[in-house]
Amino acid sequence: MRIFLTSVLNLFLVLPGLWGCQQKKASSNKAPKAAPGLVASVNAAARGWLPKNRDGSRFVVDSVKAYDKETVFELLNGGADALIDAGMTSLIHVRIKDAAGKFTACEIQVSDYTTAAKAKAMLAQEKPPKAQPVKLGDRGFAQRDTVMFVKGRHLVSVGVQPMGKVKYAPAAEIARRVANTPKARW
Repeated sequence: MRIFLTSVLNLFLVLPGLWGCQQKKASSNKAPKAAPGLVASVNAAARGWLPKNRDGSRFVVDSVKAYDKETVFELLNGGADALIDAGMTSLIHVRIKDAAGKFTACEIQVSDYTTAAKAKAMLAQEKPPKAQPVKLGDRGFAQRDTVMFVKGRHLVSVGVQPMGKVKYAPAAEIARRVANTPKARW
């Protein structure tokens, strides 16, 4: 069994290079541009996206990272090419966690596209199969662990990671806070 798993792992590591799908190297000496003009401070905006504490929770911003077309491979290796081809120009990735451990962590991605039509096309493509429409931004969808919406040229995805018996982070509340970001230029 161990030999089989090692062989499968080797296939995933070797074959992409043979097919010309080599991993892009991150540009570490170039500062990424975050969703040009969306907000003056991504860190300040992320703090505004924190949900209200409840049931003993203490939500905090765990990490904030900004990516452009050259560095997005650090986050989405294997899927970045498709997003860039679809018109994505930059991406903000925020991770929120409950320091008290009562709720799951939550990841927020705000992707900037060249046009609103391209952002809407990506939303249609990425919509979870069982998601229901929600009134957020220009168009949105939600299910228990994911909320996605488009506002202007930006596609927003809020997702929670299920962890055993830990309560789901309030993705819908977080998505509303993102949609209502003060002074954002959508």
